[in-house]
Order: sequence, then C-alpha cells, then structure tokens
Amino acid sequence: MYKKIIFTIGLIITFFLLLNFICSLILDKKEQYFTIDHRFNRIIVSKEEVKDKMVVDDSGFRNLNYRQKFINFKKNDFFNIIFLGGSTVFGAKVKDNETIPVYFEQILINKSDYQKINVINLGQSSYSFRENILILQNLLIDGYKPDLVIAYNGINEPLNLKDLIIKGEENEIKYDETGNKNIKYLFDNQHNYINFHNLPIIKFLKKIFLHIDGFVTNNIYDYKKITPLSVNFIDNFSIHASDIYTNIYKALSYLSSKYDFHTIVFLQPTRGHYSLRKNCWIKKNNGTSQFYFTEVKNEQKNWERLDLFYKILYEKIMKKTNNYKNKNINIFNISNVFSNHNCLNDPIFLDQIAHLNSLGNRLIAEEIFNTKYLQEKLVLE
Repeated sequence: MYKKIIFTIGLIITFFLLLNFICSLILDKKEQYFTIDHRFNRIIVSKEEVKDKMVVDDSGFRNLNYRQKFINFKKNDFFNIIFLGGSTVFGAKVKDNETIPVYFEQILINKSDYQKINVINLGQSSYSFRENILILQNLLIDGYKPDLVIAYNGINEPLNLKDLIIKGEENEIKYDETGNKNIKYLFDNQHNYINFHNLPIIKFLKKIFLHIDGFVTNNIYDYKKITPLSVNFIDNFSIHASDIYTNIYKALSYLSSKYDFHTIVFLQPTRGHYSLRKNCWIKKNNGTSQFYFTEVKNEQKNWERLDLFYKILYEKIMKKTNNYKNKNINIFNISNVFSNHNCLNDPIFLDQIAHLNSLGNRLIAEEIFNTKYLQEKLVLE
C-alpha cells in the first residue's frame, strides 16, 4: 500500500519535472528575464545576470559594479548622486549601459572637474513619486547621505492607470495608498514566499492564459462596458493628483534641508506631449507605429483623455510646487525636450507608455546635465 503511494508520488514529481523541462525548451529565451517582486518600500530579488539585458543587485536596483557603488556611497570623498523614478529610470527595454543614470555619469565624468563621481540608479518599475521617497527615507535612515538627488517622474502619478484606461473607472486615489496593491501582502508574507513564477512551466501556463484572455477580450468581451472618461473628471483628477504630488515634493524639500543635500525634480516626457508626432515612435514589424495599440474606440478615447490629463497635471504641478522651491530643491518640466528632435530619422519612443530607447535616454541625460540650475548650484560650483 505504502509502496504504491510512494511510487505514485514519485511518478507525479517525475512528470512535473519532465513537463517543466519541456516548457523551458518551448519558451523563448528572450522572455526569461527576471521578475521583479515588490515588497514594502524596496525590491527583493536574488542577484541575477541576463546576458545583454539586465543586472540587478540583491535589492533589485540596477547598477553596474553595484557593490562598489554602495561602498563608495558612504565615503566622504565621493560626490554621490542618486536617481529616483520608475521604469524609465530603471531602464526598461534597454541594456545596462544605456540607462539615463549611466549616460549621466559618463557625461559628468567627461565634462566636470569631479574626479570621484558615484551615480546610483534607484529607479523601480511602476514606482510613483511617493514610493521613490520611501526608498530615499530608508537610505537616509541607514546612513547613506547623497550629495545630489535627481528625481525623474510624472508618468506613474495616476496610480490606478489600468482602471482608468481599460475600465474607465472614475475613482480618485487616496493619499495613503502606495499605488501597488501587492506591497503589503508580499511584505507580510515574504518569509513564506517562493518564487514559483520563475519556473518555466508556470511561465508557459501564464503565456497560454494570456492568449486565451486576449481572444476572449478581442472576440467576446462587450466593449460597451468600457466607459469613456469625462473631461470634467480628468480636470478634477489632475487637481487631486497634483495635490498629492505637491505634498510629496514638500516632504522631499524637508528631507533635502534636514540632511543637507540638493534635489532636482524633472517632469518627464509623456505620450500626450507628442501625440501629434507619431513618427517619434519606433515601428512594429508590420510597419505601424507603436503609438497605436488598440482598435477599441472607448479604450482609445480613454488614452486620449489621459494624454490630456498629463498636460493639465504638469501645469498644475509646476504652479503649486513653485511656492516650495528653496536653495536645496528645484523642479523643471522637460516634457518638451524632444520638440526639435528629428524623429523621422531617429525615433525615440519604444511603446505607448513612452519608454525611451538608448538614444532617448542619452538625450534626457544631456538635458539634465545642461540644466542651468544643476550646473550653477551643484556640479560645477
């Protein structure tokens, strides 16, 4: 009896391992990146190197020679700079040496008098301004004091972005929300959490599910359920979101003064700022622009409403934060950084979320470096 049970269990395990191996052969190697898991204010992943793709440290931050960088962080003879932001700072869809922080460090080394420069990338996918500040607070508490903080953000400020676009749900966010519903759960259960999602069989099943979900969405789902966002809601939502952003800016201003470091905040380019220049997007395999990605009228309408939202949001942010500028902090809207760029010859946007390619990231790094405030107050003084 027991032998049959043991034999059956062994057979099931063998079948699972064999199926897992087969799935690993079926999956495209390019799809087998590491998966970032949000846990409280930081990202916890095992160090993983993916050839020609990404290198992350034990906390999920993307830095070349990361161990030495954090050692230098506590040395007084280094000029320490940290970058805060979302996936655009992290460097989604580009190589390790093509991120904004890497380009900025190269420019700084070549054009400044500083011999010991230490630039650290603390950008994290999907993180908003608030979550970036939580990371900064932790670093300050742990004894890491930067000389300069550069925040590059804006796109992730509507924290319920998916609900806005796909569902048309006109729900405003609350100030005490982090923007990531999984953070608290993963923090509470991190000791019991096992990375099953990295198993090839799980990835394979997810891929099948996505195809089924896509078929159902495109052929069965009633698109009339997608409610177009009203212009009135967009205006009210921008007021609410700008109030949240301003409160975070005030908190960052306080931290800058208390710990005596300089901060520059940059509002990044969004899809909405270049909606009339669709040649700025790279082409898909079929020759169409990455700017377009849906034929659903109401969903497309919501994206157009969101384009409007970002323009209104940036205007309100710049107006409200103007009262809280001081010798330690300043904010700049560089959403028009590509206004004179020849997109026809050199497109820069990779997708509808406005992730940038290598060229786009280099141009952003140059724009940040050339900011008069940065040069006069911080780097070349």
